[in-house]
Amino acid sequence: PGVLAFIVDFSNGAIYLPRGMGSLEIKDMKKVSFDADNRDMKEIEKIVRKEIGLDVVINRPGVKIYSFTSLKELKAHASLYLQDKDLVAGCR
Repeated sequence: PGVLAFIVDFSNGAIYLPRGMGSLEIKDMKKVSFDADNRDMKEIEKIVRKEIGLDVVINRPGVKIYSFTSLKELKAHASLYLQDKDLVAGCR
């Protein structure tokens, strides 16, 4: 159990992966490019798996996908989880 969060920006073909723990600042994340015109979830899983060394399956029970229009919106959403330690501990 645990939480793995990464950002997929389909507008510019970038996947942002965490470098360490707890930062939602783009400058603190690793950027990996992909072909946004030929995107597919299996390809994104493959890229993330290669970069972080963990088997990531996006389309399975318990995986939550959120869509945001800005990094500010994402941070506001994430702050709700960070304030509720029981909710964060219960994420699967």
